Amino acid sequence: MLDLIPKLSIIILARTSKDTTSIDPTMMYLVLSLMGVFVFFLILIFLRKTLIPLFNLWYIVLVYGKFSFEFLEFFKANNLRNPHNSCIRDEITMHFLVFFKHIKSAVFYSTKNFLEYGETPFLISYKLLVKKMGNPECINITRFSESKVRVVGYNEIFNGINMKSLYYFIDEKFVMGEYLFSDVHRADPDNIISMLSAKYLDKKEIISDCFYIIDPSGNKLNYENNGFSVNIRYLFLGDERINGILESIFLDGNTSGLGFRKAMKHEELLNRF
Repeated sequence: MLDLIPKLSIIILARTSKDTTSIDPTMMYLVLSLMGVFVFFLILIFLRKTLIPLFNLWYIVLVYGKFSFEFLEFFKANNLRNPHNSCIRDEITMHFLVFFKHIKSAVFYSTKNFLEYGETPFLISYKLLVKKMGNPECINITRFSESKVRVVGYNEIFNGINMKSLYYFIDEKFVMGEYLFSDVHRADPDNIISMLSAKYLDKKEIISDCFYIIDPSGNKLNYENNGFSVNIRYLFLGDERINGILESIFLDGNTSGLGFRKAMKHEELLNRF
């Protein structure tokens, strides 16, 4: 009987030792979970500069779309390349400027007919244009003060010649159209001038590489052959609010104005992508 006491003591001590060294599974899972959360936040801290912009881009695409102003401004803000083709190589600002700082060699004409840009009415919204024409094949954006300015373009065929048809929007309203022929030699400028004269000037002879046509409402057409391309621009001036925005930027052709310099600086930043 006395011999059993030491044996029982050894067994009890062994069990006690085993029980004290065993790990509770619940506690183990808790520790692993805390470690996982810690590692997750550690990753977020190191990758926040990459992950946060990606989440922002995902949100912009979901809410506004890939052809939205917000989408393109995201790339500008993050110094990224524009994922879409650009419609023009220079600044949007300069395409408006020709109507406020007239080209010195230009000739001026008046017409009794109202200027039209194809079958697209002025002041149509950007959404309606896309609904009619489909997603644009090129796009550029800038700002005139706080107003959003966007130009979108489509490739078209005119008399067997490739050209771009460009639509300029200020705060989602179509205010200027432009036909761009990038190959002067194939464009046949004389034929283009003849058609413009027949439509607006009763077939009056025009001998000039640059001229303006003004309609009864004050809307303007600018034709320019600079030796490299032919540009035909149509500016609508029938919206007082839009006119106020343009005047605040261009100040009747004064390129030293604060509004113009701010617009150019902003667009220079946008053109980095």
